[in-house]
Amino acid sequence: AYINFADSDFAGRDIYWDKWFESYGNFMKYYAELAEETGCEMLCIGCEMSGNERKEAHWRKLIAEIRSIYSGKLIYNTNHGREEEVTWFDAVDYIGTSAYFPVAREGGASSEEMQKTWQWVREQMYKVYQKWQKKIVFIEIGCRSAHGCSTMPWDFTHTDLPHDEEEQAAFYDSCLSVFGK
Repeated sequence: AYINFADSDFAGRDIYWDKWFESYGNFMKYYAELAEETGCEMLCIGCEMSGNERKEAHWRKLIAEIRSIYSGKLIYNTNHGREEEVTWFDAVDYIGTSAYFPVAREGGASSEEMQKTWQWVREQMYKVYQKWQKKIVFIEIGCRSAHGCSTMPWDFTHTDLPHDEEEQAAFYDSCLSVFGK
């Protein structure tokens, strides 16, 4: 059912989120059953759900329900830069991030230039690790082979950018140089 938030109070919003998580929970429990039946060693319970990550009680309830079905490891994947905003990472086994960090200020940056930003990212990830004592996994990472891709690795809409495999290679090389060990 459609809920018009302009005409509803906070209770209406709670009903909306209850219904959303009930529906999403049914979806995830189906996949938790499949993962359990097939012996899957890890299940990602969500990806870049920035709009509802703040619904801590809902996530904790869902994670408990999934754990009652699935015995493997659980991971949640947040969007880059939001790792410190998720308040319920203690409830999962691993912290995931979509590592589309902008690591250059302009197109054509070298691997060495990008490594400086990756070092900063590593320091931020270490703070998250220290807080939760959970391993962090780059669930997604990448950029296109286009000039400027390292300034906006998530972007695929600027189709007018010139082809640049060197910058794409420098992006991967810089990340692996910093995180490879």
